[in-house]
Amino acid sequence: MQKPREEDTAPAAFRGTLALGLQADTICLGPQLRSCVRGQHRKEDMSKKALATTNAPGAIGPYSQGVAAGDLVFSSGQLPATPNGELVVDDITKATEHCLSNVFAILKEAGAGPEHVVKVTVFLTDMADFGAVNAVYEKAFEAPYPARSCIEVSGLPKGAPIEIEAIARLP
Repeated sequence: MQKPREEDTAPAAFRGTLALGLQADTICLGPQLRSCVRGQHRKEDMSKKALATTNAPGAIGPYSQGVAAGDLVFSSGQLPATPNGELVVDDITKATEHCLSNVFAILKEAGAGPEHVVKVTVFLTDMADFGAVNAVYEKAFEAPYPARSCIEVSGLPKGAPIEIEAIARLP
C-alpha cells in the first residue's frame, strides 16, 4: 500500500500549498485563512508601540509598562503599588485592586478597557489568597469573563504577594 502524500492528508484549505513551500509570512490562520488561501493575503501592521502612563507605577527594569501590537495590547505584570510606587502588601484584597487598577490604566493608555481583556495571568505567592483575589476579580470584569491562569510562585519582585498581567484586544 502506498503511503499518502503530505499534501493529500492536509486540510482542504492547505492542499497544494505544502508542496509549494510557502514562506512563513504567507501562512494565515483563523478568520484570515479564507482570504489567504485565495491569494489575497495582506500583512497586518504588527509594529509594536511602547505604552507609558503616570497612572500606574513606572517600569523598574528594562521593559515597558505595556506594548500595543496590531490590535492587541499586552500589559507587563503589575505589582500592587500606587502610581508613585508605594507597595501595598498587608491586605490581599487591596493589593489585588491596585494590581488591576494599574493594568487598566495601561490598557486605557492604548484605548482599551476591562471589557476588552481576553486573557489574564495572576501570580500569587500564596494560593490560600485565591478566594480573596477571585472576589475582586469577579467585580472587575463582566461576563463573558477573560480567560485566566493563576499560578503560585515562590516569590515576586519587591516581596509583593501578587502580580497581574493582561492581554486585551483594541476596540
